[in-house]
Amino acid sequence: MTDKTEKNRPNLFQPGQTGNPNGRPKGAGISITTAIKRELEKKPEGQDKSTYLDLLVKRIMKKAIQDGDQQTIKQVWNYVDGLPVAKVDVSGGFNVTTQNYANAADIPAPPVSIEITGSD
Repeated sequence: MTDKTEKNRPNLFQPGQTGNPNGRPKGAGISITTAIKRELEKKPEGQDKSTYLDLLVKRIMKKAIQDGDQQTIKQVWNYVDGLPVAKVDVSGGFNVTTQNYANAADIPAPPVSIEITGSD
């Protein structure tokens, strides 16, 4: 049986040697968020003033206000004001209980964001 330690493996890089001397190519690793933000800044063909972002905001506001879509109204409200924050003081300690759910869809979503504070 052969010993496969780092010292006996000829294909390992020597100290200071890289496996990718040219580095990551430009544009590689761009996030989808960055790509979407770039596209939202552009103007559609035939539009002199409005960007895609302007048009998106107008469409969201139409759906919320003119169409009265309750879910869209709620989302706009949350973006403007943020979710309510419930502050919980745990300086006296706390117990955590868990519950097993058969389906991920059965797990209830938290109604608010929670900020936990405590004294050290």
